[in-house]
Order: sequence, then structure tokens, then C-alpha cells
Amino acid sequence: MNGEYVKKIPQPEFKALLKSKIKCGVEAEEWWDYLVAQVQPRTKFLNDLDTSCTYLATDDFPFDEKAVEKRLKKEGAKKALEDVIALFDPIAESEWLAPKLEEIVKGLSQGQGMGPWVHPIRVAVSGRGEGIGLFEMLQLLGREKTLARLRRAAAELCG
Repeated sequence: MNGEYVKKIPQPEFKALLKSKIKCGVEAEEWWDYLVAQVQPRTKFLNDLDTSCTYLATDDFPFDEKAVEKRLKKEGAKKALEDVIALFDPIAESEWLAPKLEEIVKGLSQGQGMGPWVHPIRVAVSGRGEGIGLFEMLQLLGREKTLARLRRAAAELCG
């Protein structure tokens, strides 16, 4: 029932609530509007906002050990992240948009499914095995944070 209540909160009110919970230094209202559009429909409990969005506020976010074990320690995860880094690196910040990033990963998968890339990327950049849409998450994080987190995960977390 709480999830239905959350969906009915007016967007300006939900945005104010998010701003009070996520101290990430972003002031652009377009960014916050985009975040609200991603987070509000997926939020079941308002109390979850603190933990579900921690990765947006700090680079020192916790990693779900089960997700790391399942997605980053498996064979091929490091290569998958390195392949993504190589393709994401030349993209300019002004072109760092969810549809473009998704198109790149789809190209890597060659029609075989994006799971081998999507899951390791998600855990590498958020520490979590689930959350808002991955490519929207990457757009919200921006180019520099995303690439830094992918590099860190490939170097330190992959098996």
C-alpha cells in the first residue's frame, strides 16, 4: 500500500523529499526532475530512499556482498567492464545520455542479451544488484563518476 501512496505524492513534493535525503551537490533542477522520474515509480517505502540512492550522493557507498559475488567475481566480468570502459571513454559529457549508452551495450551483446554487461556495470557503479534503470543511472551519475567507478571495480572487485 505504501508504494501506491508514494506514486501519488506530487512530483514537487517528492523532489523536495529526495533533496532532503540525498546531499549530492547537484543543483540543476533538470537533474532532479530526471531523478524523480526514475526513482518515484520504483519506490515502495520512503524510508528506503536513504539506502537506495546512497551511490548518487557519495563515491564511498556500500557494496552488497552478494551482488559483488554474483556479478563481479564471476568469470568474464572484468573483461566486460573493460570492454564497456573502452567504448564509453570517448563519449563526451554532452553526449552522455541513457539511449546512447544503452545502444553501445546492445552493440556489445550482438543480440545475445545484455546481461553479461548490464549486471556487472550496475554493481560497479551503485554497489547494488537492483535499482532504477541502469542507463538512466549512468546518465544521472555522469561520465566522470561512471568511468571512475567502472575502472575501480574492474581493478579492485572483479575476480
